[in-house]
Amino acid sequence: MSLKQRIPLLRWSFWRMATTGVRNLTTTGQMGDGREAAVVDYVLTHARAGDIDERLGHHRPIRLREVDPDERRDEKGALLDVAVRRADPKMALELGTYCGYGALRIARAAPAAKVYSVELAEANAANARQIWAHAGVADRITCVVGTIGDGGHTLHALAGEHGFSSGALDFVFLDHDKAAYLRDLQSIPRPGMAA
Repeated sequence: MSLKQRIPLLRWSFWRMATTGVRNLTTTGQMGDGREAAVVDYVLTHARAGDIDERLGHHRPIRLREVDPDERRDEKGALLDVAVRRADPKMALELGTYCGYGALRIARAAPAAKVYSVELAEANAANARQIWAHAGVADRITCVVGTIGDGGHTLHALAGEHGFSSGALDFVFLDHDKAAYLRDLQSIPRPGMAA
């Protein structure tokens, strides 16, 4: 591992994030440097259409790894796969879509599941939808633009448009704003709760 990988302060991406990235993330849900669009372009160009495994293999292009290396992505993804297979969900919810990687892994690990992913930014939702369509799973993954902490609007949309009710949800994957994890998890209808 290089010195830049071990010490984030030496990376240009750290300083870019500190100066402009935080503002971009909080207002648009994107880094603001084109990396999200680059993921879509790379996947559409290099991954075989209709092949979910091929798509997962091309999730992080080399150029993006240099900008934001996460050498543990496969390890983390394998943990998600195990959790999903163990739960064997029929309906799964992901909070935080970004480029669609988590929902894609859930769809692969639970082929019979309908997956709903909630994303704050419409631009990220559009990117993820393109990737899911290319992987051939757009019929099993739905992205809902919103946030669980929006006063109930997104939860009402999930209930009214997608059949969410108490006890209908089998699996939840939290991959969004860490500060909102507990609050959002407590807001999701569970068995025995009035919807």
